[in-house]
Amino acid sequence: RSTAAMTAASSSGATVSLAVKHLASLRGLTVLLLLYTCLGAGIMMQLENSQLPHKRRGLQVEDVDRNLLYKLYEIRTSKLVSREDFVAASKKQIAKWQEIRSALEWSFNSAFLYCFTLYTTIGYGHAHPVSAAGKLFSLLYSVLGIPLFLVFAGRLSARLQRWLSSKLPSALLAGKRTSEGGGDSLPLWTSAVLLTAHSLAGGLLYAATEDWPVGDGAYFSLVSVSSVGLGDLTPGLDSRAKLGACLLHLTLGIGLCGLLMDRLNSWLDSALQEAAATEDHKGKAE
Repeated sequence: RSTAAMTAASSSGATVSLAVKHLASLRGLTVLLLLYTCLGAGIMMQLENSQLPHKRRGLQVEDVDRNLLYKLYEIRTSKLVSREDFVAASKKQIAKWQEIRSALEWSFNSAFLYCFTLYTTIGYGHAHPVSAAGKLFSLLYSVLGIPLFLVFAGRLSARLQRWLSSKLPSALLAGKRTSEGGGDSLPLWTSAVLLTAHSLAGGLLYAATEDWPVGDGAYFSLVSVSSVGLGDLTPGLDSRAKLGACLLHLTLGIGLCGLLMDRLNSWLDSALQEAAATEDHKGKAE
Protein backbone atom coordinates (compact mmCIF):
# COMPACT_ATOMS: atom_id res chain seq x y z
CA ARG A 1 0.00 0.00 0.00
CA SER A 2 2.81 2.38 0.89
CA THR A 3 4.56 1.71 -2.41
CA ALA A 4 1.33 2.13 -4.36
CA ALA A 5 0.56 5.37 -2.53
CA MET A 6 4.04 6.71 -3.22
CA THR A 7 3.75 5.75 -6.89
CA ALA A 8 0.35 7.44 -7.15
CA ALA A 9 1.65 10.57 -5.42
CA SER A 10 4.68 10.64 -7.70
CA SER A 11 2.47 10.24 -10.78
CA SER A 12 0.14 12.97 -9.55
CA GLY A 13 3.07 15.29 -8.88
CA ALA A 14 4.46 14.64 -12.36
CA THR A 15 1.07 15.39 -13.90
CA VAL A 16 0.76 18.65 -11.99
CA SER A 17 4.32 19.60 -12.94
CA LEU A 18 3.60 18.90 -16.61
CA ALA A 19 0.35 20.91 -16.47
CA VAL A 20 2.14 23.87 -14.89
CA LYS A 21 4.88 23.66 -17.52
CA HIS A 22 2.34 23.75 -20.35
CA LEU A 23 0.42 26.57 -18.67
CA ALA A 24 3.60 28.64 -18.33
CA SER A 25 4.38 28.25 -22.04
CA LEU A 26 3.39 30.86 -24.61
CA ARG A 27 0.60 28.64 -25.91
CA GLY A 28 -0.73 27.96 -22.43
CA LEU A 29 -0.63 31.63 -21.49
CA THR A 30 -2.42 32.50 -24.74
CA VAL A 31 -5.27 30.12 -23.94
CA LEU A 32 -5.40 31.34 -20.33
CA LEU A 33 -5.50 34.98 -21.44
CA LEU A 34 -8.28 34.28 -23.95
CA LEU A 35 -10.36 32.55 -21.27
CA TYR A 36 -9.64 35.38 -18.84
CA THR A 37 -10.75 37.97 -21.41
CA CYS A 38 -13.94 36.06 -22.28
CA LEU A 39 -14.75 35.72 -18.58
CA GLY A 40 -14.19 39.42 -17.99
CA ALA A 41 -16.27 40.37 -21.03
CA GLY A 42 -19.19 38.23 -19.85
CA ILE A 43 -19.10 39.69 -16.35
CA MET A 44 -18.84 43.29 -17.61
CA MET A 45 -21.82 42.77 -19.92
CA GLN A 46 -23.86 41.39 -17.05
CA LEU A 47 -22.87 44.14 -14.62
CA GLU A 48 -23.36 47.07 -16.98
CA ASN A 49 -26.38 45.94 -19.00
CA SER A 50 -28.28 44.91 -15.88
CA GLN A 51 -28.28 48.49 -14.63
CA LEU A 52 -31.17 49.42 -16.93
CA PRO A 53 -34.18 47.41 -18.05
CA HIS A 54 -33.81 46.25 -21.65
CA LYS A 55 -36.64 48.37 -23.06
CA ARG A 56 -35.55 51.50 -21.24
CA ARG A 57 -31.95 51.00 -22.33
CA GLY A 58 -33.11 50.55 -25.93
CA LEU A 59 -35.11 53.77 -25.77
CA GLN A 60 -32.14 55.65 -24.38
CA VAL A 61 -29.90 54.35 -27.16
CA GLU A 62 -32.48 55.52 -29.73
CA ASP A 63 -32.62 58.93 -28.06
CA VAL A 64 -28.82 59.23 -28.22
CA ASP A 65 -28.81 58.25 -31.90
CA ARG A 66 -31.59 60.71 -32.69
CA ASN A 67 -29.83 63.47 -30.77
CA LEU A 68 -26.68 62.89 -32.85
CA LEU A 69 -28.63 63.40 -36.09
CA TYR A 70 -30.15 66.62 -34.75
CA LYS A 71 -26.74 67.91 -33.65
CA LEU A 72 -25.15 67.12 -37.01
CA TYR A 73 -28.04 68.87 -38.77
CA GLU A 74 -27.57 71.94 -36.59
CA ILE A 75 -23.86 71.96 -37.35
CA ARG A 76 -24.53 71.57 -41.06
CA THR A 77 -27.05 74.42 -41.23
CA SER A 78 -25.09 76.80 -39.03
CA LYS A 79 -22.88 79.50 -40.53
CA LEU A 80 -19.48 77.92 -40.21
CA VAL A 81 -16.54 79.78 -41.67
CA SER A 82 -14.93 76.78 -43.38
CA ARG A 83 -15.30 73.13 -44.25
CA GLU A 84 -12.54 72.30 -41.76
CA ASP A 85 -14.62 73.78 -38.93
CA PHE A 86 -17.59 71.66 -39.97
CA VAL A 87 -15.48 68.48 -40.03
CA ALA A 88 -13.92 69.27 -36.64
CA ALA A 89 -17.28 70.02 -35.01
CA SER A 90 -18.82 66.87 -36.49
CA LYS A 91 -15.95 64.68 -35.28
CA LYS A 92 -16.25 66.09 -31.78
CA GLN A 93 -20.01 65.40 -31.72
CA ILE A 94 -19.57 61.85 -33.07
CA ALA A 95 -16.90 61.11 -30.46
CA LYS A 96 -19.26 62.29 -27.73
CA TRP A 97 -22.03 60.12 -29.21
CA GLN A 98 -19.75 57.05 -29.24
CA GLU A 99 -18.82 57.59 -25.60
CA ILE A 100 -22.44 57.95 -24.44
CA ARG A 101 -23.71 55.06 -26.55
CA SER A 102 -21.00 52.65 -25.42
CA ALA A 103 -21.78 53.49 -21.81
CA LEU A 104 -25.46 52.66 -22.34
CA GLU A 105 -25.18 49.32 -24.12
CA TRP A 106 -22.40 46.74 -23.92
CA SER A 107 -22.01 44.02 -26.55
CA PHE A 108 -19.63 41.08 -26.23
CA ASN A 109 -17.30 42.72 -28.75
CA SER A 110 -17.15 46.01 -26.87
CA ALA A 111 -16.72 44.24 -23.52
CA PHE A 112 -13.97 42.02 -24.97
CA LEU A 113 -12.10 45.03 -26.35
CA TYR A 114 -12.58 46.86 -23.05
CA CYS A 115 -11.04 43.98 -21.08
CA PHE A 116 -8.16 43.77 -23.57
CA THR A 117 -7.42 47.47 -23.16
CA LEU A 118 -7.57 47.09 -19.38
CA TYR A 119 -4.86 44.49 -18.87
CA THR A 120 -2.68 45.80 -21.71
CA THR A 121 -2.93 49.28 -20.09
CA ILE A 122 -3.87 50.81 -23.50
CA GLY A 123 -7.10 52.24 -22.08
CA TYR A 124 -8.71 54.08 -25.01
CA GLY A 125 -11.42 55.47 -22.72
CA HIS A 126 -14.17 55.20 -25.33
CA ALA A 127 -15.92 52.59 -23.19
CA HIS A 128 -16.01 52.69 -19.41
CA PRO A 129 -18.18 51.31 -16.62
CA VAL A 130 -20.90 53.50 -15.17
CA SER A 131 -22.00 51.21 -12.34
CA ALA A 132 -20.19 50.95 -9.02
CA ALA A 133 -19.99 47.17 -9.43
CA GLY A 134 -18.47 47.56 -12.91
CA LYS A 135 -15.86 50.02 -11.66
CA LEU A 136 -14.90 47.77 -8.75
CA PHE A 137 -14.70 44.71 -11.01
CA SER A 138 -12.50 46.65 -13.47
CA LEU A 139 -10.02 47.46 -10.71
CA LEU A 140 -9.88 43.86 -9.44
CA TYR A 141 -9.70 42.53 -13.01
CA SER A 142 -6.72 44.79 -13.75
CA VAL A 143 -4.85 43.73 -10.62
CA LEU A 144 -4.67 40.15 -11.88
CA GLY A 145 -4.79 40.83 -15.60
CA ILE A 146 -1.88 43.26 -15.88
CA PRO A 147 0.79 40.97 -14.36
CA LEU A 148 -0.65 38.03 -16.32
CA PHE A 149 -0.31 39.97 -19.56
CA LEU A 150 3.19 41.16 -18.66
CA VAL A 151 4.28 37.53 -18.32
CA PHE A 152 2.60 36.73 -21.64
CA ALA A 153 4.23 39.74 -23.35
CA GLY A 154 7.63 38.67 -22.03
CA ARG A 155 7.15 35.16 -23.43
CA LEU A 156 5.95 36.61 -26.74
CA SER A 157 8.94 38.96 -27.07
CA ALA A 158 11.34 36.10 -26.30
CA ARG A 159 9.67 33.90 -28.92
CA LEU A 160 9.80 36.69 -31.50
CA GLN A 161 13.47 37.25 -30.64
CA ARG A 162 14.32 33.59 -31.28
CA TRP A 163 12.19 33.34 -34.44
CA LEU A 164 13.50 36.55 -35.99
CA SER A 165 17.08 35.58 -35.10
CA SER A 166 16.65 32.35 -37.07
CA LYS A 167 14.96 33.98 -40.08
CA LEU A 168 16.67 37.33 -40.58
CA PRO A 169 20.00 37.63 -42.47
CA SER A 170 23.09 37.89 -40.27
CA ALA A 171 23.65 41.45 -41.52
CA LEU A 172 20.47 42.52 -39.69
CA LEU A 173 21.57 40.99 -36.38
CA ALA A 174 23.84 42.38 -33.70
CA GLY A 175 25.98 39.25 -33.67
CA LYS A 176 25.73 38.81 -29.91
CA ARG A 177 24.31 35.77 -28.23
CA THR A 178 21.47 36.46 -25.84
CA SER A 179 21.44 34.89 -22.40
CA GLU A 180 17.98 33.47 -23.01
CA GLY A 181 17.02 31.40 -25.99
CA GLY A 182 20.51 31.29 -27.50
CA GLY A 183 19.64 33.51 -30.47
CA ASP A 184 21.34 36.59 -31.89
CA SER A 185 20.09 39.81 -30.36
CA LEU A 186 18.40 42.33 -32.62
CA PRO A 187 20.12 45.72 -32.97
CA LEU A 188 18.22 48.88 -32.20
CA TRP A 189 17.71 49.92 -35.82
CA THR A 190 16.40 46.49 -36.85
CA SER A 191 13.85 46.54 -34.04
CA ALA A 192 12.77 50.04 -35.09
CA VAL A 193 12.39 48.98 -38.74
CA LEU A 194 10.30 45.93 -37.75
CA LEU A 195 7.96 48.03 -35.62
CA THR A 196 7.66 50.62 -38.39
CA ALA A 197 6.81 47.88 -40.90
CA HIS A 198 4.22 46.52 -38.47
CA SER A 199 2.64 49.97 -38.15
CA LEU A 200 2.50 50.38 -41.93
CA ALA A 201 0.90 46.94 -42.23
CA GLY A 202 -1.60 48.12 -39.63
CA GLY A 203 -2.32 51.15 -41.77
CA LEU A 204 -3.22 48.87 -44.68
CA LEU A 205 -5.25 46.58 -42.41
CA TYR A 206 -7.34 49.39 -40.95
CA ALA A 207 -7.72 51.05 -44.34
CA ALA A 208 -9.40 47.83 -45.47
CA THR A 209 -11.42 47.04 -42.33
CA GLU A 210 -12.20 50.48 -40.88
CA ASP A 211 -12.07 52.65 -44.01
CA TRP A 212 -9.43 54.87 -42.38
CA PRO A 213 -6.64 56.62 -44.26
CA VAL A 214 -3.45 54.53 -44.21
CA GLY A 215 -1.71 57.19 -42.16
CA ASP A 216 -4.44 57.15 -39.51
CA GLY A 217 -4.29 53.35 -39.36
CA ALA A 218 -0.51 53.38 -38.87
CA TYR A 219 -0.87 56.09 -36.22
CA PHE A 220 -3.54 54.09 -34.38
CA SER A 221 -1.36 50.98 -34.50
CA LEU A 222 1.71 52.70 -33.05
CA VAL A 223 -0.25 54.60 -30.39
CA SER A 224 -1.94 51.35 -29.32
CA VAL A 225 1.08 49.00 -29.17
CA SER A 226 3.02 51.59 -27.19
CA SER A 227 0.12 51.49 -24.67
CA VAL A 228 -0.45 55.25 -25.01
CA GLY A 229 -4.04 54.70 -26.19
CA LEU A 230 -5.23 58.25 -26.83
CA GLY A 231 -8.68 57.04 -27.88
CA ASP A 232 -9.18 59.50 -30.74
CA LEU A 233 -9.46 56.47 -33.05
CA THR A 234 -11.02 53.17 -32.00
CA PRO A 235 -11.75 50.03 -34.05
CA GLY A 236 -15.29 49.15 -35.08
CA LEU A 237 -17.15 46.45 -33.20
CA ASP A 238 -19.60 45.31 -35.88
CA SER A 239 -17.68 42.14 -36.76
CA ARG A 240 -15.86 39.64 -34.56
CA ALA A 241 -13.59 38.79 -37.48
CA LYS A 242 -12.49 42.44 -37.74
CA LEU A 243 -12.11 42.69 -33.97
CA GLY A 244 -10.06 39.48 -33.88
CA ALA A 245 -7.77 40.70 -36.68
CA CYS A 246 -7.29 43.99 -34.83
CA LEU A 247 -6.44 42.34 -31.50
CA LEU A 248 -4.09 39.84 -33.15
CA HIS A 249 -2.30 42.68 -34.93
CA LEU A 250 -2.01 44.72 -31.73
CA THR A 251 -0.78 41.75 -29.68
CA LEU A 252 2.00 41.07 -32.20
CA GLY A 253 2.83 44.77 -32.19
CA ILE A 254 3.11 44.82 -28.42
CA GLY A 255 5.68 42.02 -28.68
CA LEU A 256 7.68 43.96 -31.29
CA CYS A 257 7.39 47.15 -29.25
CA GLY A 258 8.74 45.21 -26.27
CA LEU A 259 11.80 44.24 -28.31
CA LEU A 260 12.39 47.85 -29.33
CA MET A 261 11.97 49.12 -25.76
CA ASP A 262 14.45 46.51 -24.55
CA ARG A 263 17.02 47.60 -27.13
CA LEU A 264 16.38 51.29 -26.38
CA ASN A 265 16.83 50.62 -22.68
CA SER A 266 20.11 48.78 -23.29
CA TRP A 267 21.38 51.52 -25.60
CA LEU A 268 20.43 54.31 -23.21
CA ASP A 269 21.95 52.49 -20.24
CA SER A 270 25.20 51.91 -22.13
CA ALA A 271 25.29 55.54 -23.30
CA LEU A 272 24.78 56.85 -19.77
CA GLN A 273 27.42 54.53 -18.33
CA GLU A 274 29.88 55.58 -21.04
CA ALA A 275 29.16 59.25 -20.40
CA ALA A 276 29.62 58.76 -16.64
CA ALA A 277 32.89 56.90 -17.19
CA THR A 278 34.16 59.68 -19.50
CA GLU A 279 33.33 62.37 -16.95
CA ASP A 280 34.97 60.33 -14.20
CA HIS A 281 38.11 59.94 -16.31
CA LYS A 282 38.19 63.69 -17.00
CA GLY A 283 37.79 64.41 -13.31
CA LYS A 284 40.72 62.16 -12.40
CA ALA A 285 42.85 63.68 -15.15
CA GLU A 286 42.25 67.17 -13.81
